[in-house]
Amino acid sequence: MSVEGNIKLKDGWILTEDGFIVNLVKAEVYKVNRTGLEMLKLLQEGKDVKEICRIISQKYSVDIDTVKTDFEKFIVLLGELDIVELIENE
Repeated sequence: MSVEGNIKLKDGWILTEDGFIVNLVKAEVYKVNRTGLEMLKLLQEGKDVKEICRIISQKYSVDIDTVKTDFEKFIVLLGELDIVELIENE
């Protein structure tokens, strides 16, 4: 899965305020840490990958390349779990 562009939670998945990703139909629940929760909330706001990495980099004073690498690993993992998908440009 490429992490360029816009990404969203697949249908059926919800993100709770306390960092759980839940799919009631599949009876699956995952817990993300605070940074993962922030990244997912930014995705839900419609931010793209570059904007999310910039925001996280500035907030935590972490090099943008480090944030991008960590974000890519996180999104690839969520993709392997069938939780996120790439939004097609219209």
